[in-house]
Parts: sequence; structure tokens; C-alpha cells
Amino acid sequence: MLALEKTNVLRSKEDTSSLISSGKTAGPAVCHHLELNKEVLSVEIQRTGGNRRRIISSIDIQRPSSLVWKVLTDYNRLADFIPNLAVSRLRPHPKGGIRLEQSGVQSVMGFTFNASVVLDMTEVNSDQLDKELRFDLHESRELKEFRGTWFLQSINNNKNTRLWYEVNIAPKGLVPTRLVEWRIKEDVPANLKSVKSRIEKVIEGDLYYEPPMSPGKQHALSSLPLVR
Repeated sequence: MLALEKTNVLRSKEDTSSLISSGKTAGPAVCHHLELNKEVLSVEIQRTGGNRRRIISSIDIQRPSSLVWKVLTDYNRLADFIPNLAVSRLRPHPKGGIRLEQSGVQSVMGFTFNASVVLDMTEVNSDQLDKELRFDLHESRELKEFRGTWFLQSINNNKNTRLWYEVNIAPKGLVPTRLVEWRIKEDVPANLKSVKSRIEKVIEGDLYYEPPMSPGKQHALSSLPLVR
């Protein structure tokens, strides 16, 4: 998950550091428009210095923010419906926080590779209509930076939710930045669309809808190593 708009309501009032909340630009930006199932999604990619990129996109979901929140924070089940995400599981956190391991399977130009991250999650304003789920990189073999937020903006008298996704990313080593940028441009709209589809199939009190798992994801799930 749209024409991208700068807005001042996308973060909590005390946090104005992001592009979305401040409306400031950090560098040259390119906005890509992709059509998925007759819905046009926009992805803005900003060059924030060196091989770092900031990606922003959003999608409207015809469900209240409370239900969107329940699905997004059902961490162990995210891989059931997000494309290319083979593993999503909670791990112990030494300070009692929320630590999440995720592993993805990507295919670029005929080559298939795995990418794994361990993220520390922070849930903000979970009891309010507008909520924020922040994530920050704890460890990864492939990435030196991966931090951002899911922001849930209540709209239409809380009948619907505008779900914003922002991530700051930088690869390690010799991974080509253009390759990462192209992959993100393709993946972010597909992921947002899948989140929207999942949530709109769920009703309050029923978070156990089981979408079928593709054979490719089943194979990836059985073959991926744990992140240590």
C-alpha cells in the first residue's frame, strides 16, 4: 500500500523527524505509480545520502484502525499473507520489548536470494484512533539500516483507515543500491495490497482466517536458516 500527499497528521505530535510528518524533502525524489487490480498505488523513493533510500507509500482500507492494528500486530502470522515474506516470528527480547525475526525470499533477474532481519518493534498510541507501529533494525546480514513506521490514520469517522508505510533502508557491502531500489518499488505496493486484502476479509473477533500458502513459500519456510 494513491497519490502521495505531504501531511502533518502522520506521526504523533512530538515526533516530527520523518519526511511524512515534517513535509520536508531530504533529497531528489521519484514517485512511481503502479496499478494492482485496478487500484493505482504510488511509491515515493527519496535519496537521503550515499546508498540510503527513504520509501513512502499508503493505501486506504475499508476497516477501522482497531482492526488494522490487530492484524499488523499479529506478528507470528504476517508471513501467511505478505508476499515474499517466508518467516515472521517473535523472538525473546532481553528487556521485555517486542523483537521480530523476518526472512524473505526474493527473485531478481533469475536469481533467488534470502534476506533476513531482526527488528525491534515499538507500538505507539495503541489505544487511540491514530496509531503507529515503529520498527528499527537490530541485526541483519544484508542490511545496515532498516527502520521506519506503519502509521494508521483513522478516516471517514473511523469507518476506514489510511495505512501509511515509511522505511529508511541501506544495504551492506556491495549490494547495488539500484537493485534494492527497484525491488522495493515492486514489493511495497504488492505488500500494501496484500495487507489490505487480508484485513478486508477479516471481521472483528475473527483473526484466524487461513489463506492458502503457496508451494514456493512452503519450500522457503522449510529451507530458511534461523538468524543468529
